[in-house]
Amino acid sequence: MAQLPPIEPALRGRLQKCFEHGSKLMEKEKYDYDYANTMFTECVRHDPGNLIYVEAFLENLRRKYNNNKKGARIRGFGGKANLKKSASKKDWIGVIRAGLDALRTNPWDVRVLRAMAEACQELHLNEIELRYLKNALDANPKDPEVNRHCAKSLARMGQSDMAIACWHRVEENKRNDLEAARAISNLTLEKTRAQAGFGDPDDLPAKRAKQKEKLPEGETIREKEVGTQIQLTKRQQIEKAISEDPTDVDAYLQLARLLFAENKAPEAEMALQRGLPASGGDIRIREALEDAQMLRSREELATAEQRAKSEDSEEATRLAADRRDEVLKREIEIYDSRVQRYPDEPRFQFQLGTRLKRTGKFEMAVESLRIAADDPRCKAAAQLELGECLQHLKDYAAAIQAYRAAVDSADNSHLNVKKLGLYRAGVLATGLRDTENAKKYLSELLELDVGYKDVKARLDKIP
Repeated sequence: MAQLPPIEPALRGRLQKCFEHGSKLMEKEKYDYDYANTMFTECVRHDPGNLIYVEAFLENLRRKYNNNKKGARIRGFGGKANLKKSASKKDWIGVIRAGLDALRTNPWDVRVLRAMAEACQELHLNEIELRYLKNALDANPKDPEVNRHCAKSLARMGQSDMAIACWHRVEENKRNDLEAARAISNLTLEKTRAQAGFGDPDDLPAKRAKQKEKLPEGETIREKEVGTQIQLTKRQQIEKAISEDPTDVDAYLQLARLLFAENKAPEAEMALQRGLPASGGDIRIREALEDAQMLRSREELATAEQRAKSEDSEEATRLAADRRDEVLKREIEIYDSRVQRYPDEPRFQFQLGTRLKRTGKFEMAVESLRIAADDPRCKAAAQLELGECLQHLKDYAAAIQAYRAAVDSADNSHLNVKKLGLYRAGVLATGLRDTENAKKYLSELLELDVGYKDVKARLDKIP
């Protein structure tokens, strides 16, 4: 299975500096677009799965060409030859890197963008795949082949409503397209059968059109009617403020909060994506966008896992596994950035440590969890996670010590942590033939919860 190589902390720190330098340039009304492109290209080249880097790369080029959807008037050959060569060798990272060079003169080059999207598919970079396809669609929203590509990608990711909308655009521009008709029918049937529980799916465009915001009773809108006063909604007021000042950070954050409150998480994320480059990469918008992306990714993962469970098919199981790996990788990137940004904030160290542990990077996780364990707010949970890492590293004495520290620091609000700490310590002591401590830990656990896992059976087996 194709996958991205891990990024060493030193390289990640260097890329973050490049990103911040490029973002600083974008705060100015006029700046060196090519120099900014060099900064962002370096970021995406080494970390092609980072959505924020990709967004900044494309936004800078959009500004350079004044959003003309055509790019430069005169273009060199760019990286298209290398792109084709990399694709033939199935060097998917090479395809993306060659594509970055090709997009330098035309960020709306459909062939390049689709090739990069296909490379992202092979690397299981779903969000990045869709982002490149979005630029391809921006070049010509009615292009049936681009819409077909988008529809298939969205359907594969379980985003049925958006896939159906793309298939409808295929139908509109390519009448009697049998593939589109079949896909719409199948996706609609799949939606009908889907179980509820993770929030209502987005309505179809036709349905959304019927749900336009109602005006106060008795008011109507007549096009071009002179003197008619229309009361703006809260959202319209915020959008108006943004149009008047595209750098208004508070307005973007306010709009995102409003959309989240209305259960319109995808629109809230889009508002933040729009605000990030406009604000020059403001840290508040960046972190709000990261939180929104993590929330959406977890919801999509839950949907994929539910689908895998109900369908019991190899494809659905693989998709769920891919989404799980993708979510974990993205969250490690986000919390690693926050740890560098706020080195004295233990809660970010805890979040990073727990995710590193889940990927099997136990030594790196130990470093973060030890820092997190110094904070009383997360000490019990951090010590428990630390003990499990140390046990994997076969440092059993230190692991027992960490479990004991987790138990001692767990209050009534962390009773589950205390129970698991006692259980882990008891099982490990049993394996080390330390019967005295094994009995001590498991007996203490038995007093807390007589039905906890197999604690009673384990105690009975200790001589």
